[in-house]
Amino acid sequence: MTTTVLKVPRLLRLVAALCGGACIAPVQASSHREAPFMATQPKVDASDFYMFNSYEPGRSGFVTLIANYGPLQDGYGGPNFFALDPNALYAIHIDNNGDAKENITFQFKFKNALKSIALPIMNKSVAIPLIQAGVDDLADKNFTALEIEVPTACLVTDAANPVIGGWTTASLRQGQYLTPTPAKGFRTTVIPGGAWTQVSRLRMPLVNEVVIGLPDKDRFNSSSPKDDGQFADYVTNPTLPALIEVAFGQAPGALAPGNAGRNDLFTTFLTGIKSVNQLATITPSEMQRLNNSIAAVPFAAQNRLGIVGSLLTNGTDFAGYPNGRRPKDGVVDISLVAMMGGLCMANGNTDALGFGPACKPAAVPLGATAFKLHDAVDQATRPLLAGFPYLNTPIPGAK
Repeated sequence: MTTTVLKVPRLLRLVAALCGGACIAPVQASSHREAPFMATQPKVDASDFYMFNSYEPGRSGFVTLIANYGPLQDGYGGPNFFALDPNALYAIHIDNNGDAKENITFQFKFKNALKSIALPIMNKSVAIPLIQAGVDDLADKNFTALEIEVPTACLVTDAANPVIGGWTTASLRQGQYLTPTPAKGFRTTVIPGGAWTQVSRLRMPLVNEVVIGLPDKDRFNSSSPKDDGQFADYVTNPTLPALIEVAFGQAPGALAPGNAGRNDLFTTFLTGIKSVNQLATITPSEMQRLNNSIAAVPFAAQNRLGIVGSLLTNGTDFAGYPNGRRPKDGVVDISLVAMMGGLCMANGNTDALGFGPACKPAAVPLGATAFKLHDAVDQATRPLLAGFPYLNTPIPGAK
């Protein structure tokens, strides 16, 4: 395996900026505080990961990668407003041969500079105690988005192998020393050291939040896709349908699909769907998979239910989730439909989609109602953009 590490400032289009939290409302899928350790490390908490063929006019032949970090940022959360961790290493990884190991890695490292503002006070220049001076009067949530747009040819091995896998991670140094005498400057109390250690990992936000069991959540965040066999039971024997039954006061089996092994979920989320987004080499792993040979669909024509929506409406939008993920894709709705047996309804009695003969309508207690599951959110309060950077500007905390 050859791994290429690229320093992102050299890329043509790069954004590392705060984006309005309303941008994530269409999916309501932000993964925040999903694991015990991550609840203590908000600066390296990955909330969303997007990977899609760019649909901005004139940008065919490019892939956009977006990794969101630091969720639940209040626009008015001063005086020390939100910044990424200068002691962390953020990354986006690409697998282009199917072994669930990164072949290309984009690394992001940040430095927080002290730009102290001083005021003349009684003939002395005195530093003010605020990072930003202003009046806070607006609310709501923001997050930090790392966005890059990369030529497709740089990501695939060749035109005959158009599918790539992707995920994002954040790492911290193994140790840190808290000095009792911080140097003058900006955030000098912590002195990090040791090897980089992965503490956060994300491809699809709901996985560690509602699929991986509590004892394994921190382990999942520190693991690599190539080792995901250790977590397979959580996919083949999912607890979420049973929890939905509990939430609605239903008896066991009243709502949960009965196809043993849940090959529909295993295929969709761990191997990719044949002829849609399956890599040539199949390694079961939790990665975003994108087929670059499926043309992007303009924003206005996108089906927010992605492939599932197109199957239901005899549509032609196959450029959305689970074939990659676009900001508009309603991944909560799509995942609920899949989790509660919608894919087996679509598979029919002839195994039309290749999920196995056990995945059939008779195994789905909800029947066609599985297609109607909904999180009651269809679009962002602050509208998404039709072109790069696709996510909208942040909600300010002062004006």
